[in-house]
Amino acid sequence: MADALSWYAALALLGAASLYPAALLFRALPGSGVLYARALGLALLACLAWLPGAVGIGYGEAAAWAALAALLALSAYLAWSRPELGRALWERRRLLLGGEILFLALYAALALVRSRAPDAVATEKPMDLRLLSAIDGAGSFPPPDPWFSGEPVSYYYLGHVGVDALAALASVPVGASFTLGVVTAGAVSGLAAFGLAYDLLASRAGSAAGAAAARISRLAPPAGAAVAAASLLWLAPLAGALEVAGANGWGRGLIAALGIEGLPGPQGASALVPERFWWWWDATRLLPGVIAEFPAFSLLLGDLHAHLLALPLGVAALALAACDFLGREPLSPRRWLREPLRLVLASALYAALAMTNSWDVLTWGSVWLFASAAALARSGWPWPLALLLGVRHLALPALGALALALPFAWALERPELGLALVADGGSEPVRFALFWLAPALPVLLAGLWLRPRASRGALATGALLAAAPVAAWAGATLVSAGPDPLLARGSGWLTLGALALGAGGAGALALSCDREGRRAEAAALGLASAAASLLLATELLFLSDAFGTRMNTVFKLWFHAWLLLALGGGVAVGAALARPRRAARAPALRTASSRTAAALSAAGLALLLASLAYAPAAAVSRDREAQVPSLDALSFLDRTAPGEAAAVRWARSELLPRGALMLEAVSPSYGAGNRVSAASGVPTLLGWPGHQLQWRRDPPLPELEALIARAYSEGATEEVRRLLSERGVTHVYLGSEERRRHGGGVAERFSGWPVVFEAPGVRIVRLPP
Repeated sequence: MADALSWYAALALLGAASLYPAALLFRALPGSGVLYARALGLALLACLAWLPGAVGIGYGEAAAWAALAALLALSAYLAWSRPELGRALWERRRLLLGGEILFLALYAALALVRSRAPDAVATEKPMDLRLLSAIDGAGSFPPPDPWFSGEPVSYYYLGHVGVDALAALASVPVGASFTLGVVTAGAVSGLAAFGLAYDLLASRAGSAAGAAAARISRLAPPAGAAVAAASLLWLAPLAGALEVAGANGWGRGLIAALGIEGLPGPQGASALVPERFWWWWDATRLLPGVIAEFPAFSLLLGDLHAHLLALPLGVAALALAACDFLGREPLSPRRWLREPLRLVLASALYAALAMTNSWDVLTWGSVWLFASAAALARSGWPWPLALLLGVRHLALPALGALALALPFAWALERPELGLALVADGGSEPVRFALFWLAPALPVLLAGLWLRPRASRGALATGALLAAAPVAAWAGATLVSAGPDPLLARGSGWLTLGALALGAGGAGALALSCDREGRRAEAAALGLASAAASLLLATELLFLSDAFGTRMNTVFKLWFHAWLLLALGGGVAVGAALARPRRAARAPALRTASSRTAAALSAAGLALLLASLAYAPAAAVSRDREAQVPSLDALSFLDRTAPGEAAAVRWARSELLPRGALMLEAVSPSYGAGNRVSAASGVPTLLGWPGHQLQWRRDPPLPELEALIARAYSEGATEEVRRLLSERGVTHVYLGSEERRRHGGGVAERFSGWPVVFEAPGVRIVRLPP
């Protein structure tokens, strides 16, 4: 509880320090950026804390406090030099207070959920823990890799710098900051998503006629914003609801008729929650060979992954795009030159995105470009020229972000990457629908009542533009691999067709609404079109990496598409609520088309409510794992391996400050070993070699694995001492994993070397000089 309170206090201080910068950057929005202050503050805190370490000044607790002081000084300067920002913030004090209540509710709920299953074991939690520990013990950047001694971390890690800087402000240890970093990502994202949907809807508020209609119009922005936040953090694929239904014995025959292997799972539920261990995991493995996470799953799982840490920054980046889309300010390089501080803030936000999860820059940068182009086209520019002018408008922030992130990118060692064509069967439509229908439903249902229209020519043009990449993919595949991949696509062609029609149709309808001045509807449809376009891209191309498949491309970009649909759905629902109701509408409800719309809406609403069952059921299921409640992700070590826990504390306090290198047995990826290096930050020669292949270009894995195996098998020989000394090893760890992999007598093989630490089941020896 104390860690949660001090962390919240640090977040409150960060949010207060970031209010004026947010008001400046997002001043074109109705909410003046008050609900993005924490999201922007996370980006600025991480950048400001990272920069001294990247340029050789140093990193540590002082750097975190200096970064916060810099934000406070910036706010003081803005309060003095731009009094209109203070007036704008005061006018939005109710929105600010309401946002704080929402944030506190989200923070408390997520902290409770994560505290019921906090242990940093299984999945990729040890990998994320190793990043956080490395940063916490680093004096400069890039930090040393605890699992590849002598080399820096070769992965985007700025999000973890932000978590560690918050931990320094809150005086919270690494184990608790691991958990609270996940909580923060979810709570700040939910608040920012609420704010963005609110801003897009508030931009059209007040258009309703009559007292009752005006009341509904005023309620529409918060109602739509609540839908956006719930769709982002709570909603889940329909597959999750089917798991719950099947476990309770409801509709098992119908579910089995879908033909999805493993669905439904075994029957058996307690208090309506499936009893099968980790049943909630299957919702992300619907498509063969593909991992598709969504925010509710990521928060329940609790991995401190880059894509989750980047989520609040992504919402802030979309808010920046919304500023330009609403068209309240001129779009040209001169705007940035007149206000260089706004340029610095925008550049810092995108630099933080690049260094937190580089995939985000491509997605949110593209959305920003098209949002700017839409505003320029609205003022009379043809679309090709509007896109070029949009590029010119974004050139300065892009260059600023590149300059800030250059030291980070320069230090990365990346494996060979390239674009490749998707040559397998793609996404089978039933499996695809079981994942994507739920987040798409708010847009679809609101569309039944909004009934946006576009000319046949516009719809045809949109469909042709969306179909063009499909035709290009088919041609390139035919030339490079012959007709077999096209034939193997099978029912996946239906998925391609639906996505192409959705992307093109929604885009055409968005442009039509925009021409009519219906900005909120245009934004909702534009976000839906962007989501469909992103999904279509993952069916055609992937980034070829160590996996050799589209798995990582889907993993990253589908997460983005979920955010786009959550925001689009919330805005669409709000727009439908705010649309003026005419007196003549009542008789129209008795028409066949209106009855059909009502029936479809009822069915869709039922599916939406069913999809909301997954998250609370999964939270109960996680609680039943019987982990001891805590916010400390490392507390399990004191209960299950007290000797190892003591070794971690000793290594962190005694070895890490000396730059020691401690040999551990090599654990395969997802194995239980290499925990001491991951939790203490003290490097070892090699850990999780499969992941090193994802992060590095041709690492010498066989050589290192052979050396480590030889050292543990031969023990304290002179030759082993010489070989380990050449690699910089100063200490050897002898624990449960070493006994399991190299025999129960492994500790005795090193009896000739000085023992510097000993606890039950653990011994650490020092290499003699």
